[in-house]
Amino acid sequence: MGRVVCLAESESWRSEHQVEKTEIEEGIVTKKGKEPLRGPFVPTIEEIHEAFDHIKAIRYNQPLHLGGKPSGFWY
Repeated sequence: MGRVVCLAESESWRSEHQVEKTEIEEGIVTKKGKEPLRGPFVPTIEEIHEAFDHIKAIRYNQPLHLGGKPSGFWY
């Protein structure tokens, strides 16, 4: 459901506002940091799909071990 909402919102922003195409959309590859970034930053459909593909769905009561060492604790 979140993917559908993000896709709809992105398409809405792109249809209502002037959004410059990114270098990726135009097929241009350049080094990062040459020009300062300017907004608005609206994700492409491919970026939204890629982001949601990395989400791992779990059930409400499913235990999940996050791993790693807790930070901010004094032992």
